[in-house]
Amino acid sequence: MSTCRCSPISMSVGVFVVEGRDHETVRAFSCFLEMHGGDPAKVSEVSQDMSEAFLKGTLTYLPKAEITFDRYHVKSHLSKAVNEVRREESKHHRELLANTRYMWLKRPANLTDRQRDLLDELLAQPLATARAYTLSQQFDSFYELSDPDTAEEYLRRWTPRSTRATSSRCRSSRGGSRITGSG
Repeated sequence: MSTCRCSPISMSVGVFVVEGRDHETVRAFSCFLEMHGGDPAKVSEVSQDMSEAFLKGTLTYLPKAEITFDRYHVKSHLSKAVNEVRREESKHHRELLANTRYMWLKRPANLTDRQRDLLDELLAQPLATARAYTLSQQFDSFYELSDPDTAEEYLRRWTPRSTRATSSRCRSSRGGSRITGSG
């Protein structure tokens, strides 16, 4: 069973909880809001995971809301994209990429000395996995930006590089959505 919790940013407790993880959960929240005197058109921000179902629900039932994808889910998608690239590339470079899966997925600070040395060697190779990993790590810089205009420009420049260098699943943003460091 999966649930969706809705709450104002200023409150740490949920004001609405419903079972489910699809666009209907957002519809249920929208109806709840209307039944209690709220206006879904006045919801200005939503922080959510990157699920297509939630995105569809938010765009449909909270049309004025600016969508923020949380850091955890963005990094999860980036890690999956790096791993997809590694898996595909390992078909052609089996010896070079053998037993490296978890090394690519770890935070650099958590690597052993041996893993760090191997990573440095692999990053010097003309590998798509190395490019995907580098882009994933570069994305972390986004979370250090405090100026919204600078952050928007950073994403505008980073996104085309990431989609050219890796699979389409490495995309960071869709439409009018944004990503923030709230995680």
